[in-house]
Amino acid sequence: MKLADKITLLRKKNGYSQEELADLLDVSRQSVSKWESSQSIPDLKKILKMSSIFGVSTDYLLKDELGEEDLLGDEIVKTDNDYKVKYVSMQEASDFLGKSLKSAKEISFAVMLCILSPVMLIFLMGLMEMNMLKMSEDRVGAFGVMILIAIVAISVGIIIKNTIKMKEYDYLENDVIETEYGVDGMAKDRKREYSEIHTRSLIIGVGLCIASVIPIMCSIIVFGEESEFTIFAVCILLIMVSIGVKTIVDTSIVWNSIIKLLEEDEYTRSNKAYRRNSIMGIYWCIVIAIYLCYSFVSNNWSMSWIIWPVAGVLSAVVSQVEKMIKKKA
Repeated sequence: MKLADKITLLRKKNGYSQEELADLLDVSRQSVSKWESSQSIPDLKKILKMSSIFGVSTDYLLKDELGEEDLLGDEIVKTDNDYKVKYVSMQEASDFLGKSLKSAKEISFAVMLCILSPVMLIFLMGLMEMNMLKMSEDRVGAFGVMILIAIVAISVGIIIKNTIKMKEYDYLENDVIETEYGVDGMAKDRKREYSEIHTRSLIIGVGLCIASVIPIMCSIIVFGEESEFTIFAVCILLIMVSIGVKTIVDTSIVWNSIIKLLEEDEYTRSNKAYRRNSIMGIYWCIVIAIYLCYSFVSNNWSMSWIIWPVAGVLSAVVSQVEKMIKKKA
């Protein structure tokens, strides 16, 4: 049901004439008439006021897929002091999607650099093991670690820059939102258009991460487990993982930006309320601390990346356990 039809239906259900509704909204009768005949669309402030007058949510007014039968559901607007409602205009939504697309490319590139950061160190160690590099082990280690730290510093800088740039849109992730007329339809169109690309990117990214162990297996089969060539196979593994993770991070950021506007999946209103008091932020801080401590102490950067997929799987378990505990409480 279109907005025009809903205004007419709700006006008549509440016993208002066009003149009476116009007085309540502080507009002319002609404006109400144009709204009901689809000649014009009320602005967001008028829609919010109609939501209050008619006792329905803005979602009901703005979403064409909701009809008269949905008035019998939970469409009555309720005030909840635990929720902070933020209103999103079409311009804000478009700016957010555009910035998210650019930010996704930069952040995914930074993540790829982080995974690639130990490659030079491992490669130089391999050359030294094969006596192809006339440098002491200490010098090779110092040079490799210097490059590693430089790459990580650049990567962290890129991530911080983009995090600060997108900070103004944190409310889309944490607060209840009401969108301007047309935003919901635009976001659904973007979701439909990007869905196939997102699925394909996930398949490629996950496939590369899984296939990354093949070079090591081939090296062991052909040259033996103790061969120096296994070191170079580790470099190939990290390169494949970095490309795979970049692909996954890139598409996930773009996809999540669309989902945030639609308040779907993990960004539903109930999940937003749950996240405000979640321990997951602490969990990931602990994971980062473990990764950095283990990597620097053991200098085993070629294998420490395994912490991340393991932490990802465990995060789902921790999240579900936390939800169960909160439900019982």
